[in-house]
Amino acid sequence: MSVYAFFDIETTGLEETDKLTCAVIRLNNENNIFYTAMDLLQFMRGCPEETIFVTFNGLAFDFRVLARLAKNAGAYELGKWAAEIAMSERHVDIMFAFLGEHGYYTSMNSFALPLELSKTWDGGEAAESTDMRKIVAYCESDVEILQQVYESGSKYFYLKRRAKGTGKTVVWVLPPDGFRTVPMTLHLLKTCMPDQKWMSDPPALPSGQIQWTNGYRE
Repeated sequence: MSVYAFFDIETTGLEETDKLTCAVIRLNNENNIFYTAMDLLQFMRGCPEETIFVTFNGLAFDFRVLARLAKNAGAYELGKWAAEIAMSERHVDIMFAFLGEHGYYTSMNSFALPLELSKTWDGGEAAESTDMRKIVAYCESDVEILQQVYESGSKYFYLKRRAKGTGKTVVWVLPPDGFRTVPMTLHLLKTCMPDQKWMSDPPALPSGQIQWTNGYRE
């Protein structure tokens, strides 16, 4: 039986030189707080094999940052493990699953608002803050919202989303087996690319494998 671990990281910014501020991984409804990438990755690696890691934009951000920080610290095996898990059936990235089906991005807050939840900050505010207590509280709030969004979608096989531009509530109907994992989304993109012609500035969609592991692929 699968075990679900919800996690989020906070950093000092989005550049390659930026560092981890804190991270929270929520397992069995308990928050575990970390202040280094190595401690977080060691904990994640120690999770049972049946653990599914759930993120929101983890493929493009959280796992990428963790793999880079591990590599920079000389922990090559740990960084390679992070890169492999990010691309495996053990990773559900809700943002990537939505992007793969619709061809455009959305925020976690857009799913939180119809559930009467709301993020307290955004990533930019957390990156600029020096109040560690508030940063940790924000990160904890994020993983708790992430869990509720995931569990609602898994229970009802749809999620309501508040569109930022219009304020209208629309519905994302999930596949019969629930959220697609990263490999399942990649397969979808290979066979059925979303129509982006209506967008003036569409995001780039991967058409096959995502090569971002910075030397971890053999």
